[in-house]
Amino acid sequence: MICNWSSNQLRPVVAYGRAQEEFLVTWTNAPSGQPTYISARRVYADGNAFPGAPFLVSSGPESRDFQDVTYNLARNAYLVTWDVLKSGSGLDIYGVRLSATGSALSGGSPPAVGEFAIAGWPADEERPPVAACREANQYLVAWQSDQDTGGTDYAIYARYLNGDAVPGNVYMMDDTTSPEMEVDVSCNLGGDRYLLAWQTRYTSLRCGIWARIANPSETLPPQFVVIHPGAAASREYPAVAGGRSSYLVAWEHMRDNGSNLDIHGRLVGYAVCLPLVKK
Repeated sequence: MICNWSSNQLRPVVAYGRAQEEFLVTWTNAPSGQPTYISARRVYADGNAFPGAPFLVSSGPESRDFQDVTYNLARNAYLVTWDVLKSGSGLDIYGVRLSATGSALSGGSPPAVGEFAIAGWPADEERPPVAACREANQYLVAWQSDQDTGGTDYAIYARYLNGDAVPGNVYMMDDTTSPEMEVDVSCNLGGDRYLLAWQTRYTSLRCGIWARIANPSETLPPQFVVIHPGAAASREYPAVAGGRSSYLVAWEHMRDNGSNLDIHGRLVGYAVCLPLVKK
C-alpha cells in the first residue's frame, strides 16, 4: 500500500531513481471541499519496504492537479510538475526539484528555490508532462495552452530547463486552427534527445497522433504524423517511452466501426524522425 488516506488519491505517476535504486510515486490528493494538492512517496526498488511516509510536494489555497515526475541521473534529482488554478488568471505551470530523498532543492542563477513558475501567461497552461535528458543535464516541460480561445484551439508548447531547473527558452511545438492536446514527452535511453507526442483534432472532429523531436541543443525538426484518424474514429491520449534506438508511442485506438476502444502503438525511429511500420 503506497497511500490509503481517507481522502481520494488520484492520477499516480512514477519515476525510477537509478542511482539510489528507488521509485518516486506522486499523485493528486482530493479532500472533500478543499483544494487538491500533490503528495509523493519513495518506494524501494525491491518493493519490500518504504523509506519513509508519504510527504507533501505542494499545497495551497489554489488547486494543484495533473502532476508528472521525472528523474535526472546527472543530478540524482527529481523534477515534479503540475498545474495550478490561479484565482483570476487561470491555470499556470509550476514545479519543484527534489533530492533523491524527497527534499526540495534550490540552485542556479537566477536560483530556482523550492516551488517555481514554469509557465504563467494570461491564457491557460495545463497538464504538464516532464522528461529529463541526463547527457544534457536538462529537463523539458510541455503543456497545452488554449490561447484565450475558451478551450476551442489548444496549442502545444514546451520549455527547456537546465540541471538546476532554471527555466529557459519556450517554444511552440505545434499550433493549427484545430486543438492540439494531451501531450506527453520522453527522453531516449541515451539521454540525448526528446520526443513529444500529442493528439490533433482534424476537421472531421476526430483525432490523430502527431509527434516532434526536440534536441537538447534546442533545434526542432519538423512535426510528423504518427497515425491519422480513422474514417469514423479517433486516436487519442498518446503515451511515450524512449528506448535505445526508437521510441514507443501508444494511444487509445477507436475501431473504425466505432464499436470499441483498443490500445495500439507504433515504434518511432528518432534517427530519421519517421514512424516504423510495426504495431
